[in-house]
Amino acid sequence: MEFFQEDSIEIFLDILLLMKRDLASVTYYTKVLTILYVEDDEAIREAMEETLSLFCPKIETAENGREGAEKFKHYYSEHQCYYDIVITDVRMPICDGIKMSREILQIHPDQEIIVLSAHNNSGILIEMINLGISHFLLKPVMEEQLLDTLYKVGHRIATAKEKERLTQEVHTLNWELRNKVIELDRLANEDPLTGISNRRRFFKYGDRLMTLSQEESVSLFLFVIDIDRFKMINDTYGHNIGDEVIRILVHTVRKHIDKEACFARLGGDEFIIMIRHTSREEALQQIETIRKEIDIERSISGITLRFTISAGMASLQQSDRTVDDLICRADENLYKAKKTTRNTIRG
Repeated sequence: MEFFQEDSIEIFLDILLLMKRDLASVTYYTKVLTILYVEDDEAIREAMEETLSLFCPKIETAENGREGAEKFKHYYSEHQCYYDIVITDVRMPICDGIKMSREILQIHPDQEIIVLSAHNNSGILIEMINLGISHFLLKPVMEEQLLDTLYKVGHRIATAKEKERLTQEVHTLNWELRNKVIELDRLANEDPLTGISNRRRFFKYGDRLMTLSQEESVSLFLFVIDIDRFKMINDTYGHNIGDEVIRILVHTVRKHIDKEACFARLGGDEFIIMIRHTSREEALQQIETIRKEIDIERSISGITLRFTISAGMASLQQSDRTVDDLICRADENLYKAKKTTRNTIRG
């Protein structure tokens, strides 16, 4: 086997000229390769290692197939990846190159393997083909043939890694885009102060829920709720206290309605609740429980305060065409509650 007899880049440049490739293009694809070289002849092994190290700095060697297979497994356990290329002689004591290649390919079927042999044996070639090994070089190996093979394999590996990187990048970008879409949808449909549905989401689903209830002949009750004298609370104590009052109302409502109920903030201190699959008395009782729990004296940010709510109710009728029909009737009942005593429910 003939290898470089002197450390001279000019010799490499001559070889590259024969290969019709420049130094930069070859080293671009070979400098990152990790190689396991298996050869029992010490002199050949050292000469090959010296040659390969000029283009592929990450090289490990083994003296026979058994040691090669063990190093292959150990490399994965340490680095969580495989060697890019395994270069092996065929005839070796203890375990030959073909047997080792078979074991390696059972572990990693896509492993790139280059087989070197001094014998152009048809039996070896057939066995290599059956194993899926496509790289075979006869000894003595010509430097340009070896480097050309490394270049081609390196190019294929680099292309595969770049494809994998780009695929992962696309997956990451898709994931980030999906999260941004979800976040934008949340921002567009969620009340930022309380986290419940806003006016936009309510009207998106309100008509659908109303139509479904009519088709299934299921009861539906809509309540419009607002906080009594809320403007006075804001003017007297400030908007921070007003915001906290709204949060208390939302927290209380959430405790007393089930998951099927539709609860939304229409704006300011006005809220809507839609309750299905219940009787009129049960629906009124749920809102009455909320009203009573709200109507207590409490400390809010160091200020002792008592606030109340009023509500108007409307029940679904077959003649209703949109959820606005329900809201109009509920608003009328809310107006009656506010005009009389406040802190009450009308329906």
